[in-house]
Amino acid sequence: MKNLTFALTLTILTTSASAKEVERVTLINHQGNKEVFNRNEKGNIIGTKKVFSPRGYLISEGKFEEGKEIGLHKRYFPNGKIESLIYHPDMRIDYSEDGKIIQLVCASVAYLEEDKNLCGWNKISNVTVNGRNYTYEQGKLIKFQDFHSKGKLKTENVYQGENETRKNFYPSGKLKSEKFLVSKELQAEKDYYENGKLKAEFKYELKNGEVFYYKKTYFENGNPEVEGKFKRDPKHSYDLAIGLRKTYYEITGLAYEENHNNEGQLDGESIYYGENGRVTIRRVYKNGELVSEKNF
Repeated sequence: MKNLTFALTLTILTTSASAKEVERVTLINHQGNKEVFNRNEKGNIIGTKKVFSPRGYLISEGKFEEGKEIGLHKRYFPNGKIESLIYHPDMRIDYSEDGKIIQLVCASVAYLEEDKNLCGWNKISNVTVNGRNYTYEQGKLIKFQDFHSKGKLKTENVYQGENETRKNFYPSGKLKSEKFLVSKELQAEKDYYENGKLKAEFKYELKNGEVFYYKKTYFENGNPEVEGKFKRDPKHSYDLAIGLRKTYYEITGLAYEENHNNEGQLDGESIYYGENGRVTIRRVYKNGELVSEKNF
């Protein structure tokens, strides 16, 4: 009784028409559960394997081929209700004990009546999992929604082929941001103030392995704040300005404009303005070095 793991093992040898030996094995595993399965001459599990609790109720059952799980596998709660439906290699449905779905993984084909309905093979389906909404069509996720604690929409992702739109919302329900992706690559994004006015917009471009983007930000009153082209640089903790960058006063307009080379260094003419719109300083740079300066 000290070694419960293999305390109970019954082995029956049978011979098939092809002269292959198969063992019928019953054993107690390290958790104290009884496992019943067939094992071939290679020592691999084949056919159906069942696991029972010490009290005798069925915990799980599923098919094996040369020791690998195949096809449908089921797990059960002590009351006999389904805990999991797993169809190898790529479909899974997990349930809570009260029958609610807590995980859903849809496959590229329908295997069972359950996933046929939940994964939108018969018609577009709407499934709630852990308070989040999932919409499926022909096994593909086409919409995802998450919510704030008071029930207002927090996140909404919409999928159309290779195109994806991601939206985030303020607790008030107002749009906070949206991103646009193609083949999982970010193409553009917009941020909004809670009053609905545009806060920032970005357009991305991948060129020779480097990420460039155009950025324009706005004050809450709707006036422009900063605009220009930038480059992501892993050598720096900040993005590098490329070409012309303009910065504005909140009320009166342009504050200064600076030119940069492809390394993010000031290069060329930089002009600074007073709030009255007049030029106050004019500087010329070469590869980050000040060449000349004139004050007005």
